[in-house]
Amino acid sequence: MLGTFLAMAGINRLYGLNLFALNLVIGLVIAAVVNSMAASARTLHRRRTQQNAPQRPPTQPPPTRQQWTQQDPPTRYYDR
Repeated sequence: MLGTFLAMAGINRLYGLNLFALNLVIGLVIAAVVNSMAASARTLHRRRTQQNAPQRPPTQPPPTRQQWTQQDPPTRYYDR
């Protein structure tokens, strides 16, 4: 960002650039820097969460209806 700003300042002294062009270039450079910082922060966050994430135990599939009725038959309001 600093290098681009210095280059634009030097070109401005030689050729007298329009103020709009200077503001446009500075805005684009700032946007690129912010985008780069956000991308690196996302990558760093992703790496840290993957390293510190606890390992999940393997899950068992849910019981089928036949297994469910054999284990614990459902109670209905009229069974009480």
